[in-house]
Amino acid sequence: MSGPRRPTGVSPAQALDKALSLLPSNAALAERQANEVLRVLPDDARAIFIVGAARRRQGDLEGARRQLERLAGALPDWLPAQQELALALAGLGEHAGALATLRRVEALQRAAAQDWQRSVEPALLAETAAGGSVAEAAALVRAGLMREALPVLQRCLLEREDDLAAMRLLVDALLGLNQRQAAEIVLERAVALRPGDAELGHAYAYVLYQMGKPREALAQLEPLLSAGAADPKLHLLQTLCLLLDGDYQGAADLARAKSVEHPDQPQFAVCLGQTLRILGDAAGAAAAFRGALTVRPDLGEAWWCLADIRAEELTANDLARLRGYLADPALDAQARIFMHYALGRALENRKQWANSFMQYRDGARLQHGRIAYDADRNTAQTAASAAIASLAAGCEAGQPDGPVPVFIVGLPRSGSTLVEQILASHPEVEATAELPYMVLLAARLWQGGHEVPDLAQRRSLSAEYMALTARHRPLGRRFFCDKMPQNFHNIGLIRMILPQARIIDVRRHPMAAGFGNFKQLYSHGQDFSYALTDLGRYYRDYLMLMEHVDRVLPGCVHRVIYEDLVDDTEGAARRMLDFCGLPFDPACLRHWEGGRPVPTYSAEQARRPVYRDALDHWRNYEAWLDPLKAALGSALYSWRGG
Repeated sequence: MSGPRRPTGVSPAQALDKALSLLPSNAALAERQANEVLRVLPDDARAIFIVGAARRRQGDLEGARRQLERLAGALPDWLPAQQELALALAGLGEHAGALATLRRVEALQRAAAQDWQRSVEPALLAETAAGGSVAEAAALVRAGLMREALPVLQRCLLEREDDLAAMRLLVDALLGLNQRQAAEIVLERAVALRPGDAELGHAYAYVLYQMGKPREALAQLEPLLSAGAADPKLHLLQTLCLLLDGDYQGAADLARAKSVEHPDQPQFAVCLGQTLRILGDAAGAAAAFRGALTVRPDLGEAWWCLADIRAEELTANDLARLRGYLADPALDAQARIFMHYALGRALENRKQWANSFMQYRDGARLQHGRIAYDADRNTAQTAASAAIASLAAGCEAGQPDGPVPVFIVGLPRSGSTLVEQILASHPEVEATAELPYMVLLAARLWQGGHEVPDLAQRRSLSAEYMALTARHRPLGRRFFCDKMPQNFHNIGLIRMILPQARIIDVRRHPMAAGFGNFKQLYSHGQDFSYALTDLGRYYRDYLMLMEHVDRVLPGCVHRVIYEDLVDDTEGAARRMLDFCGLPFDPACLRHWEGGRPVPTYSAEQARRPVYRDALDHWRNYEAWLDPLKAALGSALYSWRGG
């Protein structure tokens, strides 16, 4: 059977427009329609592109490459063809070719941006005169239509580049789409235009905080607070920054004082509760969250925090109140997300699996709609990370020097906190937190390409990393843990600049890890976790990268399988310590006795002896997890590795 013919009277251009629109949802049909056009026009570039892109989406990576290499060779400056080819090569594991193509994409994107500045600006300025005001953009932002607001605001700022009202709205729209780096750039300019403006200063500091830069955020807040600005939200952000920077006692003291000074501001009580949770006072944390709810009963964040720490404390009356709030169409979107997750956690505690899953699903759908996660971009980043690991394999290591960081990588909710607690119970190892510094160094280093830094640069980067982490190492022990999960992307850079570092990959059954992430509402980051298909693909990308690292940097990474750690904790602990070059210490088997701060969502679990309860908990939800299984594909069976 030859498939559907192009309808009589439909032009090739119209048929290809239709095929392009089908590509995201029905790649097979898009390919058939494009092939109909190729029968008539065998060299049509758009048709060849659609066939290649469709084959990649259907898993035929070799077929996709044949089409896309043909097209990219004929049209080397056509950005979509180069992007699709990079993704196909990445999927095939051809990392050098993928990286070379990504470099071509970056060059084309830079050229396109310059052309836009030169040629498109006059047309946009003319369009601005016909409409697109700040008031129109404000209405779009208030309605939550962030993507629709962006072009309106861009037109406004082309007409008046110093329009602060448009800048503020643009920041709101960018943050609504989770584009923090772009928001940071806009705010940096706005603060320069209006120094001393408390609103702008707060907004800039808040974005810096969200990007994992608490010290830079505190530096922005300091002049505002010194000038006597009394706005409670400045002090609240100061508290959050202290919390992120690891000054837990300082954060707790400030939150407690400000909750007394501003009893009508329940966010201080929420912040106090979050800090007490980290410090191990779960009862005090729950009381703080309850206190926030007495001030503002519909505060979604307080409901979620309470459910996340002590779901059993939510009464039948609490659940009825949550359902009542969710039934109100006027409920704020962010509060609605928090409440869906809170209700999901409470119903999970009651073993009402179906109703619990529906709440998690509804909350995740809303959260997914508010972010701009791009699975293709993550696949491309994974390919670039693999290429950098290959470069590291040929890079002279240099002389190991100084303290020894132990990087704990993998997916969140896979047991990394337990691994850190076991290691940090050793007298020569210090726990820190999920430190953002390697991620920030990598983003800065590779933004202009992927050239290997010379020995002097590597030493400078090593010294910078050690200086940044010093504040988190008050005990000054020789070994310290850096538990940022996504540092698996940065293994190549770690090997280049920190040859003494140890890297431990903590891996868990993909269904358990996947569902564990799906039911967790993160304060920021982990944007892949709000759709089951994204979760499956992210796990596949992670697995592909780690398999490549094992090939090009053999022995660089020690793998810990969470299920094996639970079955034989002592054996797994001894193997980790051997890998680090540390003698066994019995304290590692009593990790819950240390009383250390635990600044992760697994704080309560990490303070318990190792338990088996959660190993197969995901099976209670298996009936609703088919999209995750499908997206995982062969990773569902090959996840343990060789």
